[in-house]
Amino acid sequence: MKTSGNEKVSELNKIFEELLSDARDLARDLMSGITQTLVAGALSIVFGVQTAYYNRSFILQGDVVPLLLAGATIVVGGVVVLRGVLLRKKYARVSRVYRELSE
Repeated sequence: MKTSGNEKVSELNKIFEELLSDARDLARDLMSGITQTLVAGALSIVFGVQTAYYNRSFILQGDVVPLLLAGATIVVGGVVVLRGVLLRKKYARVSRVYRELSE
């Protein structure tokens, strides 16, 4: 059964009203998620470097598996950090307003 355009608009209005009433919580959750993204990316980079360091003897002997694992972990961590930075930049205004409301 298809819903009419008015019913869809009404449904969207209800969703937006709920979002507006929970704006502070939504902003807090958004900022928390961005921070968690940055931390996860940084930890991934640290784990990649640690993997390379602890397997350096194998890597120096020509074993490529630890090198690939370390490299992949570092690259993925870098991508996650980059994504977190882009999200933080994108939602800087939300962050600023949230901090003002929290004071």
